[in-house]
Amino acid sequence: MESKNSFDTYIISFDYPLSYFPFFLELKSLMHDMNFASIVIDKNGMLRELDINTLAITTLLVESEIEDLIMSMFSDLSDIEFGLSVMKIDDYFCRIYK
Repeated sequence: MESKNSFDTYIISFDYPLSYFPFFLELKSLMHDMNFASIVIDKNGMLRELDINTLAITTLLVESEIEDLIMSMFSDLSDIEFGLSVMKIDDYFCRIYK
């Protein structure tokens, strides 16, 4: 396990078939209960609402630990396949607004 002593905000994006949409809405609700957010503040202080398949969290965890946490939520659902991307908030907005 990596260790660090500063908080970072990460953006988590899911890529999944449309048929899994109801399941991911339920997952998103659970993640909101775990302090994941769908609105963030960018480095310019602007509020940004994230896409429906995207959430954010500010945490001491590193990217790999966030991925492990999310994947553990799916441990009983091995038949569901999806893409998962975790990146720091600045990297996310650089990609979106290029």
